[in-house]
Amino acid sequence: MGKTRVTVAEDTPATETENEWIAEMKQIHGERLLINNVSDIDLLRFSRAFINDENPKETTFKTVAEYLQWREDDKIDQVASTEFERYVDFVKLWPCGFSGIDKSNHPIYFDCIGQMDPSSFAKSFEPGEYEKIHIQMMESLQDIKVALSERLGRPVYKHTVVIDLEGMGLKHVWDRAAMSKLIELDSSKYPETLNKMLIINPPFMFKAIYAIFSGFLDATTQSRIHVLKSPAELLQHIDPSQLPEKYGGLIKYPADTPLFSLPFQTAEGSESQFDDLFRDLLPKRQRRLAAIQAKIAADKAATDAAVPVDDVQTSNQAMDDFLSDDEITKVEDNKIAQDKAPEDQPIDDKAPENQPVDNQTE
Repeated sequence: MGKTRVTVAEDTPATETENEWIAEMKQIHGERLLINNVSDIDLLRFSRAFINDENPKETTFKTVAEYLQWREDDKIDQVASTEFERYVDFVKLWPCGFSGIDKSNHPIYFDCIGQMDPSSFAKSFEPGEYEKIHIQMMESLQDIKVALSERLGRPVYKHTVVIDLEGMGLKHVWDRAAMSKLIELDSSKYPETLNKMLIINPPFMFKAIYAIFSGFLDATTQSRIHVLKSPAELLQHIDPSQLPEKYGGLIKYPADTPLFSLPFQTAEGSESQFDDLFRDLLPKRQRRLAAIQAKIAADKAATDAAVPVDDVQTSNQAMDDFLSDDEITKVEDNKIAQDKAPEDQPIDDKAPENQPVDNQTE
């Protein structure tokens, strides 16, 4: 019998132990968390990602430290907030992008890798370019999930991925090293972010292709992969108002417009609750990062140089101009929380006594 793996339900409020770990990580890393756009929800996710590890706390703390160093060394926030001028060219060759919210309130990311022409793509884009696009997509998903968590009043740190393999062949395994690097990047830098992966239109050689890459996936990730018998089964997981017509949905794309090349918008005539979360992703991130830098600079100036109060208020007003009321509160709360004692920093003080847990068997 295989070893039983434990996963904590995503919407479970943070436990006392998780809150203690998060408070300790805040004390260790301090302002670096704010500078690197790492939220409490991110720290909660990391705390749960290694629950089955032999030394979960040690692994969590080590991974978060490496994650922060990676973000600083590779200038991830700069990558994530820089507009990619060839984005439309990219999605023409490799259709991929966001497609709203699924029925369990998780953002949806579509990857139509089977429709990509590997030869044309390899001539047009270097591995480093599509790695940056991938990072930008993952970072945008993180931003969407933080905003979604605030709107729903509960943690949301996972997303749903739909992989369309129509047209997939061995020619698509053109750069195993580069593809493996992307898989490893997601596993090490964005662990515990996959809600489920829905695979549609698998080719007859799917098992052979899957065997090539499954070795890079951990057991928990593999358990969340579902091969659907037909694209129509997507409607069991996703409302038609969130899907393009091509996949049985109601969203109409203008003629000659590549799928996912436009900001997501719920199908016309359907109720829209979360469309705004998908709009202006880069400008929102740019404004938030600029505001954080302004806040940090103002605090430092006030502390180290005894800057007159009027100057500090001017910098704080600049932050008000950049952020919404909710975002300002979040940034200021994060800054204040870093100076509190661990016991004063709960993520959720309404945690029930019984924490729901899902058990999975490898």
